[in-house]
Amino acid sequence: MALAEAGSFTRAAERMGISQPSLSQQIRCLEEIIDAPLFERNVPVILTPLGRELLERARRILLDLADLEEARTTSTEALMGTIRLGVSPTLGAYLLPSLVARLHREHPALRVHVREGLPSALTSGLSNGDHDLILAQLPVLGRGFHC
Repeated sequence: MALAEAGSFTRAAERMGISQPSLSQQIRCLEEIIDAPLFERNVPVILTPLGRELLERARRILLDLADLEEARTTSTEALMGTIRLGVSPTLGAYLLPSLVARLHREHPALRVHVREGLPSALTSGLSNGDHDLILAQLPVLGRGFHC
């Protein structure tokens, strides 16, 4: 958006507080991902037809993000929404009653949906997006997990 509005890599980079080569590299990477040019590199830089379409989408996305941030900052609740928690039966029976009770008491706008499962099913569910977090015995096998 900054490049489209500024019409220059240099001015857009200054606006964003990054170096011009960094901005150029980010634009080049984005164009490689979508396998199409977004800008005609003339002076001034102008958008391609696809670039104009994606610019409008980017504006809508940023407006949606601003709305989400506003909703978040206007809320007095630190935690809100729904957490999908996967838990192994052996740990859940001991830890969840007091944990869930405390969460409900301290964060009434937070909903906790609990699903029990074996550790392998829990990690699979976490990878697939079925769970936001899991409570399982260590070690948790799989790449990309943080314990």
